[in-house]
Order: sequence, then C-alpha cells, then structure tokens
Amino acid sequence: MKFSFSKHEVEKADLSDEQGHVVYRIQTQNHLFSHDKTTITKLLPSPSVLAEIEWRNIGATVLRFSGNEVKTKEFMPSKKDGRIRLVTGPDGRLYKWRLGMDECIFGVVDECDLTTELASFNEPGGIFHKEDHYLQVSPRALHMLDFIVMTFIALERTRERANHREEAHEAVEGMERAERTHEILDHDF
Repeated sequence: MKFSFSKHEVEKADLSDEQGHVVYRIQTQNHLFSHDKTTITKLLPSPSVLAEIEWRNIGATVLRFSGNEVKTKEFMPSKKDGRIRLVTGPDGRLYKWRLGMDECIFGVVDECDLTTELASFNEPGGIFHKEDHYLQVSPRALHMLDFIVMTFIALERTRERANHREEAHEAVEGMERAERTHEILDHDF
C-alpha cells in the first residue's frame, strides 16, 4: 500500500493512504534556543498522539511512544557508518532500516541475517519531478504501520543530515582537486 506525503519535508507533512484519507499528521515545532519537537498524530479512526520526537543537537534525540521514553541511538542502534539501523519491533523480531541517498528500506531480519523488505521510502529526484515522496508498505506489514511510520520519521532527519554531510564532503574534495589541478597547471606554465 502506498502512503503519500503532502510535502517533501516529511517532518511537517500529512501522510495519506491510496484513497486520499489523511492517516497521520506530522508536525514539527522548530525552536531557536531549545530542542525541536516533532509530534506524530494518528488521525484514523480518531486523533491520538502516536509519538513525539525531541531532536537534540547535543546528546541523543529522544523518542516518546506508548508510555516509553527512549534515546533513538539506543532504541535503533546504527551499523555500517550509520546507514543501517536495527530495531526490535512490537512483535519482538529484529528489523532493519537501510538509509540510502534517495530511499530508505525497512525489512525483517531472519536467522540467517537476510532481510525481507517490508516497506520503503522513495524520494523522487530531479528538478522537474512532480511525484510526491511516499512510503510503500507491504500488505504483510500493515499490522505494524504505526511502528514503521514512527521509526521512519525518527530516522529521516538523520538520513537527510548524513546526505548533506556527504554532499558537503564531496564538494570540499572537488574544490581541493580543482585547487591541486590549478597549482599543477600554474607550475607547468
């Protein structure tokens, strides 16, 4: 099932099902001198707060849900340069989020450490792309949709920041290469 975000900035968007019903509302309050706070509200069948995320620049981001308060780095520890996040689902099974440049893949990990894909976030690229960002969820995983949405939103800012760091690093490397090339050319002439 495909769930579409109303905006590209998923931390401030509605998430609608294929029939156009708004199922989740994600609102983020940005604060200059304190922590930003994201609230994920499930609207159907009746509005209720699913989770809150307190984003911290110093220290660990905090996730609150179902009476729990956890640090995201402990609840979803990272592997492989932060691009893999492991999390124990509400059913006690181990799940994995793989954070890519333009997508995120969510799957269940089996006893052989193989992952079966259950959900994916797609971020269409390009200037002229009109398609919305969306979360595709397998029918096998709809029973844990709240968990998938909550963990995805908690990780999306992390993924975007990692992408920006990589892009900045690549830009600096490109400038350094250009500078070295310029020095070589100046020396040869």
